[in-house]
Amino acid sequence: MTIGAMVEEVVGLLDHLELEAVDVLGYSMGGRVAMLLAMRHPERVRTLVLESASPGIEGEKERAERARLDDARARAMREEGLERFLAGWYQLELFESLRAHPGFEAMVRERSRGDVQALSRVIAAASPGRQESLWSRLSELSMPTMWLAGQLDARYAAMSQRAAHRSGGEVRIIEAAGHNAHLEAPGSVADAISEFWSGV
Repeated sequence: MTIGAMVEEVVGLLDHLELEAVDVLGYSMGGRVAMLLAMRHPERVRTLVLESASPGIEGEKERAERARLDDARARAMREEGLERFLAGWYQLELFESLRAHPGFEAMVRERSRGDVQALSRVIAAASPGRQESLWSRLSELSMPTMWLAGQLDARYAAMSQRAAHRSGGEVRIIEAAGHNAHLEAPGSVADAISEFWSGV
Protein backbone atom coordinates (compact mmCIF):
# COMPACT_ATOMS: atom_id res chain seq x y z
CA MET A 1 0.00 0.00 0.00
CA THR A 2 2.91 2.34 -0.65
CA ILE A 3 2.59 5.29 -3.02
CA GLY A 4 4.87 3.48 -5.48
CA ALA A 5 2.65 0.40 -5.43
CA MET A 6 -0.41 2.58 -6.03
CA VAL A 7 1.32 4.10 -9.07
CA GLU A 8 1.82 0.65 -10.57
CA GLU A 9 -1.84 -0.20 -9.87
CA VAL A 10 -2.85 2.87 -11.90
CA VAL A 11 -0.56 1.80 -14.75
CA GLY A 12 -2.12 -1.67 -14.62
CA LEU A 13 -5.59 -0.14 -14.85
CA LEU A 14 -4.59 2.00 -17.84
CA ASP A 15 -3.21 -1.11 -19.55
CA HIS A 16 -6.39 -3.04 -18.77
CA LEU A 17 -8.52 -0.24 -20.23
CA GLU A 18 -6.13 0.05 -23.22
CA LEU A 19 -5.53 3.74 -22.55
CA GLU A 20 -2.13 4.97 -23.68
CA ALA A 21 -2.20 8.48 -22.21
CA VAL A 22 -4.75 10.20 -19.98
CA ASP A 23 -5.45 13.46 -18.17
CA VAL A 24 -4.68 12.83 -14.50
CA LEU A 25 -6.17 14.63 -11.49
CA GLY A 26 -5.01 13.85 -7.97
CA TYR A 27 -6.12 15.21 -4.60
CA SER A 28 -3.96 15.12 -1.44
CA MET A 29 -2.55 11.57 -1.18
CA GLY A 30 -3.94 10.92 -4.66
CA GLY A 31 -1.92 13.94 -5.76
CA ARG A 32 1.23 12.26 -4.51
CA VAL A 33 0.29 9.16 -6.51
CA ALA A 34 -0.38 11.28 -9.61
CA MET A 35 2.90 13.18 -9.24
CA LEU A 36 4.98 10.01 -8.98
CA LEU A 37 3.03 8.44 -11.85
CA ALA A 38 3.91 11.42 -14.04
CA MET A 39 7.60 11.09 -13.13
CA ARG A 40 7.85 7.31 -13.56
CA HIS A 41 5.59 7.03 -16.61
CA PRO A 42 5.47 10.46 -18.30
CA GLU A 43 4.32 8.92 -21.56
CA ARG A 44 1.05 7.87 -19.86
CA VAL A 45 0.15 11.35 -18.51
CA ARG A 46 -1.16 13.90 -21.00
CA THR A 47 -1.94 16.65 -18.46
CA LEU A 48 -1.63 16.77 -14.69
CA VAL A 49 -3.80 18.54 -12.08
CA LEU A 50 -2.60 18.38 -8.47
CA GLU A 51 -4.98 19.59 -5.76
CA SER A 52 -3.64 20.11 -2.22
CA ALA A 53 -0.72 17.84 -3.12
CA SER A 54 2.71 17.88 -1.47
CA PRO A 55 5.95 16.96 -3.27
CA GLY A 56 7.08 15.56 0.05
CA ILE A 57 8.99 16.27 3.23
CA GLU A 58 12.47 17.52 2.45
CA GLY A 59 14.40 16.73 5.63
CA GLU A 60 15.40 13.16 6.52
CA LYS A 61 14.80 13.78 10.23
CA GLU A 62 11.38 15.31 9.51
CA ARG A 63 10.44 12.32 7.32
CA ALA A 64 11.38 9.91 10.11
CA GLU A 65 9.28 11.88 12.60
CA ARG A 66 6.29 11.84 10.24
CA ALA A 67 6.63 8.07 9.72
CA ARG A 68 6.57 7.56 13.50
CA LEU A 69 3.52 9.84 13.80
CA ASP A 70 1.64 7.93 11.10
CA ASP A 71 2.54 4.59 12.71
CA ALA A 72 1.01 5.92 15.94
CA ARG A 73 -2.07 7.07 14.03
CA ALA A 74 -2.44 3.62 12.48
CA ARG A 75 -2.26 1.97 15.93
CA ALA A 76 -4.78 4.45 17.33
CA MET A 77 -7.16 3.72 14.47
CA ARG A 78 -7.04 -0.02 15.14
CA GLU A 79 -7.33 0.37 18.93
CA GLU A 80 -9.99 3.12 19.06
CA GLY A 81 -12.05 2.10 16.07
CA LEU A 82 -12.62 4.14 12.93
CA GLU A 83 -15.49 6.30 14.21
CA ARG A 84 -13.57 7.59 17.22
CA PHE A 85 -10.38 8.02 15.22
CA LEU A 86 -12.12 10.10 12.53
CA ALA A 87 -13.73 12.31 15.18
CA GLY A 88 -10.22 13.32 16.25
CA TRP A 89 -8.74 13.32 12.72
CA TYR A 90 -11.19 15.89 11.42
CA GLN A 91 -10.34 18.23 14.29
CA LEU A 92 -6.97 18.84 12.63
CA GLU A 93 -6.49 22.44 11.49
CA LEU A 94 -6.20 21.15 7.92
CA PHE A 95 -9.95 20.40 7.91
CA GLU A 96 -11.22 23.54 9.67
CA SER A 97 -13.05 24.92 6.65
CA LEU A 98 -14.39 21.47 5.68
CA ARG A 99 -16.12 21.17 9.08
CA ALA A 100 -18.39 24.06 8.03
CA HIS A 101 -19.51 22.19 4.89
CA PRO A 102 -23.22 21.17 5.08
CA GLY A 103 -22.38 17.60 4.06
CA PHE A 104 -19.54 17.17 6.54
CA GLU A 105 -21.32 15.00 9.11
CA ALA A 106 -22.77 12.67 6.47
CA MET A 107 -19.31 12.31 4.89
CA VAL A 108 -17.75 11.36 8.24
CA ARG A 109 -20.52 8.82 8.90
CA GLU A 110 -19.91 7.24 5.51
CA ARG A 111 -16.16 7.07 6.06
CA SER A 112 -16.71 5.52 9.50
CA ARG A 113 -18.01 2.43 7.71
CA GLY A 114 -14.61 1.79 6.09
CA ASP A 115 -12.26 -1.14 6.66
CA VAL A 116 -10.22 -0.09 9.72
CA GLN A 117 -7.48 -2.68 9.06
CA ALA A 118 -6.99 -1.61 5.45
CA LEU A 119 -7.11 2.11 6.25
CA SER A 120 -4.62 1.76 9.10
CA ARG A 121 -2.21 -0.02 6.73
CA VAL A 122 -2.57 2.80 4.20
CA ILE A 123 -1.82 5.49 6.81
CA ALA A 124 1.41 3.71 7.78
CA ALA A 125 2.61 2.45 4.39
CA ALA A 126 1.71 5.57 2.38
CA SER A 127 3.01 8.00 5.02
CA PRO A 128 4.81 11.04 3.54
CA GLY A 129 7.58 10.01 5.91
CA ARG A 130 8.13 6.85 3.86
CA GLN A 131 8.12 8.53 0.46
CA GLU A 132 11.13 10.25 -1.06
CA SER A 133 10.91 14.01 -1.38
CA LEU A 134 10.10 14.93 -4.98
CA TRP A 135 10.98 18.62 -4.67
CA SER A 136 14.31 18.20 -6.49
CA ARG A 137 12.58 16.28 -9.29
CA LEU A 138 9.74 18.67 -10.13
CA SER A 139 11.45 19.74 -13.35
CA GLU A 140 10.74 16.18 -14.60
CA LEU A 141 7.06 17.08 -14.94
CA SER A 142 7.25 17.70 -18.67
CA MET A 143 3.50 17.61 -19.31
CA PRO A 144 1.22 20.65 -18.76
CA THR A 145 0.70 20.79 -14.99
CA MET A 146 -1.59 22.81 -12.74
CA TRP A 147 -1.19 23.08 -8.96
CA LEU A 148 -4.44 23.91 -7.21
CA ALA A 149 -5.07 24.77 -3.55
CA GLY A 150 -7.64 26.51 -1.38
CA GLN A 151 -6.95 30.04 -0.18
CA LEU A 152 -7.90 29.13 3.40
CA ASP A 153 -5.30 26.36 3.44
CA ALA A 154 -2.31 28.71 3.74
CA ARG A 155 0.28 25.94 3.99
CA TYR A 156 -0.76 24.15 0.81
CA ALA A 157 -1.44 27.40 -1.05
CA ALA A 158 2.15 28.50 -0.42
CA MET A 159 3.44 25.00 -1.24
CA SER A 160 1.52 24.94 -4.53
CA GLN A 161 2.94 28.30 -5.56
CA ARG A 162 6.48 27.16 -4.78
CA ALA A 163 5.98 23.84 -6.59
CA ALA A 164 4.48 25.54 -9.65
CA HIS A 165 7.50 27.84 -9.83
CA ARG A 166 9.89 24.88 -9.58
CA SER A 167 8.03 22.71 -12.09
CA GLY A 168 7.19 25.44 -14.58
CA GLY A 169 3.50 24.70 -14.10
CA GLU A 170 0.48 26.87 -13.47
CA VAL A 171 -1.06 27.59 -10.07
CA ARG A 172 -4.65 28.37 -9.13
CA ILE A 173 -5.66 29.40 -5.62
CA ILE A 174 -9.38 28.86 -4.99
CA GLU A 175 -11.01 31.59 -2.90
CA ALA A 176 -13.07 30.75 0.19
CA ALA A 177 -11.91 27.12 0.17
CA GLY A 178 -9.52 25.06 2.27
CA HIS A 179 -7.72 21.74 1.82
CA ASN A 180 -10.82 20.09 0.29
CA ALA A 181 -11.38 22.75 -2.36
CA HIS A 182 -13.25 20.35 -4.66
CA LEU A 183 -15.89 19.86 -1.92
CA GLU A 184 -15.94 23.41 -0.56
CA ALA A 185 -15.99 25.27 -3.89
CA PRO A 186 -16.73 22.65 -6.57
CA GLY A 187 -17.82 25.18 -9.21
CA SER A 188 -14.62 27.20 -8.89
CA VAL A 189 -12.48 24.07 -9.03
CA ALA A 190 -14.33 22.79 -12.10
CA ASP A 191 -13.92 26.18 -13.80
CA ALA A 192 -10.19 26.25 -13.02
CA ILE A 193 -9.67 22.76 -14.45
CA SER A 194 -11.76 23.55 -17.55
CA GLU A 195 -9.79 26.73 -18.20
CA PHE A 196 -6.52 24.86 -17.76
CA TRP A 197 -7.53 22.13 -20.18
CA SER A 198 -8.83 24.71 -22.69
CA GLY A 199 -5.46 26.44 -22.55
CA VAL A 200 -3.51 23.30 -23.40
